[in-house]
Amino acid sequence: MRSLLKRGGVMSHASPCYDYLYEFTRFHVIFYTGRSVETLARKVRLRVENRERDGEFICQLFKKSWW
Repeated sequence: MRSLLKRGGVMSHASPCYDYLYEFTRFHVIFYTGRSVETLARKVRLRVENRERDGEFICQLFKKSWW
């Protein structure tokens, strides 16, 4: 996804799975805990610009890092 972002662009991703709410699910095998979202974003040279909760969903805004 990083390669699709233009300079200054942001990517939005919303999911209820940013919280460990669904321990038993047949749809997910990985859950984000602690600072794992920031760690994964940094590994692909994105940074978390903002996050906002809407009910059980959390929307994360990612921005392309230039380093």
